[in-house]
Amino acid sequence: EFFVIEKASMQAIGIAGIKQLAPKIFTVTDIAIGPSFSGKGYGKQILLALTKLTFVEQDADELHYSCFSQNDISKKLALSCGFIYDHSQETELPKKGEIITLDHFIRRKINV
Repeated sequence: EFFVIEKASMQAIGIAGIKQLAPKIFTVTDIAIGPSFSGKGYGKQILLALTKLTFVEQDADELHYSCFSQNDISKKLALSCGFIYDHSQETELPKKGEIITLDHFIRRKINV
């Protein structure tokens, strides 16, 4: 997990995180930005930084990303950062017992 700070103001704007699922396979665990910082491109900067961290520094082959199926902004973010839609899956929220649908995206390492 990472605490995200706006460089210019040194103000906290949110959190972000990744975790390893298997050798060379990671997933984004969190990207959460405070409401006053939404819509300013920070989400894209964060996801691209997590992508670089995963592929360059961790030498991963895949990075996974998921979001609530109704979260069009999050889906657009994933696609704009080079992720492709993989599948949707119903799952139960552990604390609430509510059934929700998650859309799963994947980005694979590009060997150049």
